[in-house]
Amino acid sequence: MALRLVFFSFLLLGGWLQEPKDWNRAIERGIWLAQQNRLEEAEREFDSIPPSSPVYWQSRYYAAVAKVQLKKADAARSILAALIARHPDHKEAHLLLGMLSEDAGKFKEAEAHYRTVTNLSPKDPKGWAALGRALQAQGNSEKALQAWEQAEKHSPDDPSLSLLLGGAYYNLGRFEEAIRRLLPAWQAGGKDSGLAVRLATSYAAVKDTANLERMLQGLPQEMLVDVELAVGVMLTGTGEESQGFSYLISAAGARPNDYRTQRILADTLFKCQLYEDAQKAYRSCLAIRPDDGEAVFWLGRSYYEDRKIAEAREEYLRAVSILPGSPAAWFHLGISNRALQKSAEAREAFLKSLEIEPGNAETLYNLGMVALQTQEPAGAEDYFQRAIALAPQHVGALYELGRRWIMEGKVAKGLAKIEEAIKCNPTHTQAHYQRGMALRQLGRMEEAKQELALFQDLERQDRERRKVIKKKILVPKAKP
Repeated sequence: MALRLVFFSFLLLGGWLQEPKDWNRAIERGIWLAQQNRLEEAEREFDSIPPSSPVYWQSRYYAAVAKVQLKKADAARSILAALIARHPDHKEAHLLLGMLSEDAGKFKEAEAHYRTVTNLSPKDPKGWAALGRALQAQGNSEKALQAWEQAEKHSPDDPSLSLLLGGAYYNLGRFEEAIRRLLPAWQAGGKDSGLAVRLATSYAAVKDTANLERMLQGLPQEMLVDVELAVGVMLTGTGEESQGFSYLISAAGARPNDYRTQRILADTLFKCQLYEDAQKAYRSCLAIRPDDGEAVFWLGRSYYEDRKIAEAREEYLRAVSILPGSPAAWFHLGISNRALQKSAEAREAFLKSLEIEPGNAETLYNLGMVALQTQEPAGAEDYFQRAIALAPQHVGALYELGRRWIMEGKVAKGLAKIEEAIKCNPTHTQAHYQRGMALRQLGRMEEAKQELALFQDLERQDRERRKVIKKKILVPKAKP
């Protein structure tokens, strides 16, 4: 929640009131009541001051603060709007109204108020820190970072600003700068799990193994597992798979019955194309939660990618029984049925997926491919055209539609579609072959010759790629 400030503490230390000797006794009493946490009485005291009083507008601000603390946001907002209309340069009123806007999710409004604060008081770090929050909430990370840098400039020893900046640099992937901000907070004793994860993964990202290991050695066991998980994901994502999995497996070994930990390991194995190991990890997830449809679905995916199509189909059947409203589960059931030449079952699954998610071009394309399998060219063309209408750069649909038209003697029309497919994917080998053959049929022999030579070159490259054994690293044992 944005309203974290203890408002009365800073009001008493400076605030807007400049001459305590002239304060109306009602204001003094209201502040005293607020200090005693007697907020309803303080609110009544501030509200009792009449508009004719020389301190009326001062009291309205205090009344707004009391109402905020009493969770009367609308009433506070109304008072602050009137106060700002009368005194546009009331910095604290703008700051508080910005916080109320922020809490209501109105980040653009909050930004406007915070900018006013920074204009009125350019050296006040509170305004810059709040402005950074509002900008970050709108997805403007770079400008948020600039605002927080201004806040730090005017309050260089504020640890909360260092944490804000460290988090901002971290989110932008600027890990060296993140470490410079996060490390002092960590050394000062701010040893919460979130800070530990950000600092450790920053070390991992910049490959500072020495400082990473030194930090991990001092962590309590429960925090260590969370940090190892995050570090493992970071390292595998940056290509350091063997090292990354050593941390992930260590964490999984420490929490064998924790679903989240086992699922992170399984998902990371799948992402790294270690499908056989992923299957074991997803089965560990299902040992903890036997009816978890998501884990069943991803177990099916790991079987399918490992070319175990029949096993994948069995898991997809389980997935749709657990998650009947999942378009992805029905879609992949269709894919496995299609791979097993079960055309009727494939069509049924794709139609179910399309019923749940009507605007999916990939599902329409696959329905077209099923129609080709069952010798229904007219139906296939219709599905391909519907897929292209939804996704004009769908290479598969463009290629298949063009190929069908060429086969039907509509060579020029088919060639146009094939050329659209090549424009979307210049290395589509079979599309170049179809283009070469179509050009030959149209009598454009020189162009056909060049295109077929290009096809042969691409086909050679394809063969070379297929010779490369699919990468399969040995997953290490847990770290000792």
